[in-house]
Amino acid sequence: AFNPEVMDLEIAVAVRRMQVVIELGRTCRDRRKVGLKTPLRALVVMNSSQDFIKDVRLLQEYIQDELNVLSVAYRTDTNNVALSAVLNFKLLGQQLGKDMKRAKQAADELSQDELAEFGSSGSISLCGHLITSEAMTLARRVENLNDPNLETFGDAETMVIMDFTPDEELAQMALAREVANRIQRLRKRVGLLPEDDVQIWASVSPGLKGTCTLGQVLETRRDDISRSIRRELRIGAVEQAGDMEVLGEEEFTPGGDDGERIALTVCRRSAKDD
Repeated sequence: AFNPEVMDLEIAVAVRRMQVVIELGRTCRDRRKVGLKTPLRALVVMNSSQDFIKDVRLLQEYIQDELNVLSVAYRTDTNNVALSAVLNFKLLGQQLGKDMKRAKQAADELSQDELAEFGSSGSISLCGHLITSEAMTLARRVENLNDPNLETFGDAETMVIMDFTPDEELAQMALAREVANRIQRLRKRVGLLPEDDVQIWASVSPGLKGTCTLGQVLETRRDDISRSIRRELRIGAVEQAGDMEVLGEEEFTPGGDDGERIALTVCRRSAKDD
């Protein structure tokens, strides 16, 4: 029989697992100093639990949105995740005294099985001293991961791998998203409704360090932007459209203060043209 309480609990567990993946992914971005506006090609989620993977897969769309990644892959084989011991020397100083150096060496020589057992039990004996999880934690790394563009981070059960490989297509997608978001905010700022009959124009002007590429990117991604704003994006100077009433304007420089500038204009036909 259907039990809503069980269903609510299962949903809560799935959401909590999704949040774990999102937080691990955000940490990867923070460590690389790459903001959420920059889309990434791929994320790999590693967890030995089939139930965990099942829950996360069901909520994959939210993970992709929150972490701005195009694809998510899953692995339950975690044999290449290596454990290592991290001692809290400040906390252990008084407890170990002169045995600190020997304990550090003993911790470094622990086998993967011994480290896994410590992860389960929360305590281990080093040089005759009982070490708890307060004084020693486990670090995890993915072995044989030699690509410098890959960033990993994990907790006691889950590892994520994020691909930060530079990608021109992804850079174009990021610019298209920024243009669309700025247009939407500009329309809202001037008090327009989605159904209002207006024209939206974008033009590019060179900067001191301009590469003359933004215009090409806008042309390439024009359809994507138009779908996002649900209106045709017109490329060029608004003056070429004839007598228009300008409702709102905004300029920004995606590449920095000295780069090319994009000017966005929301306008409509002057009343005298009607």
